[in-house]
Amino acid sequence: MQSPQQHRRPRVIIAAAVAALVGLCLCVAAISLLLPHESARILRGGSPVLVLGDETPPPTRTRLPTATIAPTKTPPPSPLDTPTPASPPDPTATLPLSTADLPADAISAELTRVVDGDTNVVITGGVTETVRYIGVDTPERGQPGYTAATEANATLLDAGALLLVPDISKRDRWGRLLRYVYLADGRMVNSEMVAQGWAQPVEYPPDTLHASELRILAREAADARRGFWNAAGSDGAMPYALTTTNADIRAGPGAGFEINMTVPQGTPLTVFSRTHFGDWLQVRTPDRSGGWIEAHMVRLNVPAAQVPVPRDLPPTLLAPTTAHGPVQIVQLNGAARDETVVIDNLGDEPVDLSGWSIQSYGGGACQPMAEQVYTFPAGLELAASASVRIHSGPGAFSDPPGDLLWTVENIWNNSGDRADLRDGRGLVVNTWAYGTCR
Repeated sequence: MQSPQQHRRPRVIIAAAVAALVGLCLCVAAISLLLPHESARILRGGSPVLVLGDETPPPTRTRLPTATIAPTKTPPPSPLDTPTPASPPDPTATLPLSTADLPADAISAELTRVVDGDTNVVITGGVTETVRYIGVDTPERGQPGYTAATEANATLLDAGALLLVPDISKRDRWGRLLRYVYLADGRMVNSEMVAQGWAQPVEYPPDTLHASELRILAREAADARRGFWNAAGSDGAMPYALTTTNADIRAGPGAGFEINMTVPQGTPLTVFSRTHFGDWLQVRTPDRSGGWIEAHMVRLNVPAAQVPVPRDLPPTLLAPTTAHGPVQIVQLNGAARDETVVIDNLGDEPVDLSGWSIQSYGGGACQPMAEQVYTFPAGLELAASASVRIHSGPGAFSDPPGDLLWTVENIWNNSGDRADLRDGRGLVVNTWAYGTCR
């Protein structure tokens, strides 16, 4: 029979075991409560161990932002994605111009055709209109530079939308709209044609709002030798000139004609014709006045030979500007194999004939022949009461200083001709005419 002490020993062992197990569970639970966010670090041995107080926090995942978290503004639709509106857009909304300075009656237009350098056809307000540019002029069909100016105008107009701005007059006498034409980038086509050298300023009052600036642009184009000012153009260049000094414009080609006006240095001129010698030019000023100017007073954009000589000269053009003097034509024999013109000095002093010339007219029209001009040799002095004979034709000869050879070709027309004796300034001092040219 066991003693009471022997019976109690197993119970104590069981109780101790139970207590130890409970204590272990309590410790584990306590540790799990104290370390809810710690992670296990793997040591070299491969066994996980809990690391308390880790100074480097573990990385955390971050969600990518979404449109609801970080909203962005939706960009406006591209014009390529937007259907074209049925009505034309407001030009003041599409053109980057300072519209505050534009008149209220400025209108938008759609180009349909380029006519020439200063005219086009547009549709505006549903109506087809011909538009003539205010303040500028370009070559007409048949004049040199017509194609070049038309091409330059077409190139400018291809740049985008157009805006038409009036001055005072609404239409010209042919019913065309008179307008300043603006491009989408703010440039005025009227000004650009002048600035690029393809047009000249021309003024038709009262539509002269931009007249001063157009003159300045023409001067700048001439100085920079742009467009026609550089004799450029796919079909030649319209003759332009810029005065190099204050200059008189006269009613005819000579200093004896009445002065129409005096223009200042730097005035742009459009040149239409010349004398046979090229010493006088028929011109138009920006205010549309006209007349003749001495060629040495301007800078011409093309050689003088390219300026046309009119076929039918007006009577005033043939009127000689005389400078009276003692040297005269006293005889002309044009019917012999040795044609002769006899020049006498009827004065009491010798006369230097350097640069003097004789002009033959010839032909049925009795017009000056540019290729039939004799120029006296430099240094030739005609003594008082002396004579000199100018020979031409198959029998002509030379025996200076009294007999001078012009050419062995015939110069004088048997049925009628005219000879002008000009001094060194180009002024007609004496004329001899016979037959049909009398």
